[in-house]
This record gives sequence, C-alpha cells and structure tokens, in this order.
Amino acid sequence: MKNTLLSLDETIHNRLNPVDLQDAAWRSSVHQTAFWADVFAGASALRQVILTESLNARSRKQLAVFIQSSQAGCIHLADTLSYYLKILVKNDTNKYPSKHLIEYYTTLIGRLLDTLKFLENNFSWCFDASMMLPLALKEPSQKYITERLNRIKPLLVKQCTNHPLLTILFQPFEELAAGENIIFSYSNLFYFKNLMLMIEKLISQKNTADSSVQLQAILFRHNFNHPSFVQYLFDHFNAEINIQQTPSRKLQAWRVNFNQVALQKSTEQEGLYPHLPSLTRTLKTMMKDEIAYIVKNEILLYNSSAGGHAQKPVGIKTGLSVAQLAVFIRLLLEEEIIITDNHAKIFRSIAAVFQTPRTSGISPESLRNKYHTPEAAALKITKDYLIQMVNRLRNY
Repeated sequence: MKNTLLSLDETIHNRLNPVDLQDAAWRSSVHQTAFWADVFAGASALRQVILTESLNARSRKQLAVFIQSSQAGCIHLADTLSYYLKILVKNDTNKYPSKHLIEYYTTLIGRLLDTLKFLENNFSWCFDASMMLPLALKEPSQKYITERLNRIKPLLVKQCTNHPLLTILFQPFEELAAGENIIFSYSNLFYFKNLMLMIEKLISQKNTADSSVQLQAILFRHNFNHPSFVQYLFDHFNAEINIQQTPSRKLQAWRVNFNQVALQKSTEQEGLYPHLPSLTRTLKTMMKDEIAYIVKNEILLYNSSAGGHAQKPVGIKTGLSVAQLAVFIRLLLEEEIIITDNHAKIFRSIAAVFQTPRTSGISPESLRNKYHTPEAAALKITKDYLIQMVNRLRNY
C-alpha cells in the first residue's frame, strides 16, 4: 500500500503538475491514453491493496496505523489534485489541452474519494474522523446537509411551536447555506448526519402534540454546543430558580439542577463546534458560578449583619455599549489576558462598576447574553477600536 501511494504521490506531484504540463516536452507523453490508463489503474488498485494488507496485519494496532496512513495519503493526494484543478480552471488557456486535464483530474479525484469511502465503510472502528475532509467533499457535503434540512424544515416547524429553539437549531444550517465553512472534518460531517437522522425520526412519528421537549432533548444528547443553545438552557434554569423567594432556596434549586445536568446523557465527543467545550461542561461551569455567587453573598450578608461595612464600588464610565463591552471582555478572557474560570464573577464585577452612555447601570445577565451571542454591529465596531488602538500603539 505504501509503495502504491508513494507511486501515485510521485506521479501526481512530479508529472501531473499543471505548471510542468505547460512544457511542450511533457505534452507529448502525459496525455497518451496508456499513461493515464496506468494512473487510473494505480488508483483503482488501492482498494485491493488495502484488503491484502489488512489480512496480513499482525495486530489491530498495526492495521489501524496502516488504515489511518492510507486515509491521510488519499486525502493529501485528492487535495493536491483539487489544487491543480483550481489552477486549470483559473488559467484556462489554449497553451495546453486543459479541457482534457480537467476531466482526467476529476476522474482521478473520484477514484481517491471512492477509496476513502471504502475505508470509512469497512474500517470504521479505526477510521480517523478528526482528519480534514478532502477539499472536493466540503462543498458537496455542506450542500447535501442544507438540502436535507430544507426538505424536513416545514414539517419540523409544524410539530415544534418553540420558535426560539427552532431559530437556534437553524442558525448553523443557515451558516452552511451562506457558504461559511462549518464542515471541515469528518467528525463535523458525521455530527450533522447523525443529528439530521434523529430529527427525521422525530418528524416521522407524526405526533399531534408539540415536539419541542423531544427536540430539546435531541440537541442536548448530541452535544449541540452552540453558544445560543447553552444560553437558552441556562436562561430556562435561571427563570425557574428566580421564582424562589430566598437565597437558600435558590441555592438548593441550583444544586438540584446541577446534579440533573451532570446525570444527563450528553455526548462528550466533539459537538457542533469541536473547538468549544461540551454542552454539559459549559452548563455546569455556569451553574457553579451561580452557586458560588449565592454562597459568597450569603457570607457577605452574614458579615454585614455582624458589624461589617460594605463599600460601594466607584462607577466607571465607558463609551462602549453593553454589546461592545461584552465583546472586549470575551477577547480578554479568551486571550487569557484576564485568567479566571468564574465568568459570572467577571460579569457581575464589571456590571457593578461600569456605566454606558445610555444607562447608569448594566445588568450582569445582559452582559452575559451579549458575551455568548455577540452582535454583528458590535463585532465591527470593536474591530475598528482595536485597529485604532494598534495604530496608536505604533506611535508610542
């Protein structure tokens, strides 16, 4: 397998490069039917070589290493051909028969993608889902997922009356439709496919009752870790707990909900956004912050009643809106300029002292909401501020 891939690698890089093909010396040999027949035969032989090597593997570990190296090799070669194909399409001239080359490249990419599909179907136990999707699969995959949702979307809207929840669900699919590259690895593609399968099963039940609760459960189990969904769940808990009249009852309610979330079966594997923490982990962190805040306030209240004196914080005026301030806070935390695991404490501390041009007080909840779901206008203004700050820094 290694020799077969290396042979293809050498052929693709050294003989199929569009830059080299512009040379008349190459043109006479590289388009011969026999030459391309050998190239296609080499690509088609990969599947048989994989089967032979898998039978000769001495252990599962050795086989896994072989399969994953074959997977990486096919992705690499397919991407190289996609890059060459892009060059040909962009520089479509009469200097060499680009029309035939485009056809040949496309056919060869197809053979490599067939091999990858063969690996995925027959060696799923060791297929590395963290690897990047080949360039040739990204756009078709996004189109496939988007069209699949569009087919069931009308039925889903009829069965689920919770419009905020639907808006949250549709948001990443709208990003797909807009051309944003969300699907970039096999794990992302598998995630969307599995999620769509569960939603389709829900619709197929044709329940007359509202399916919002079932849909929320599906998103939770499948680690739908979109910041908007995390905030949606937290706000739901917060609204229920705020009904409680005393801090002690609120504290008890938060602890009960924390234990329920900890017991929920939410997949800890890569979620909708692999670079973000899992849904349960984020929720538990936010709940811990709330619990710590209530406990601290109870201690301060006890100390105050025992003769302590609380000092009123000094107000700080800012020219930023709440949304812009939230973006700055997020940058400071994510770049670890401010280091803390207690985000709720940061929100409350800043809300207690900062004053915006439009209000003399800031709600910690508002600051938190804007932090997790930044507004487009706030992002643009913040970017302008940062550019101005960098320009000013150059003059120091």
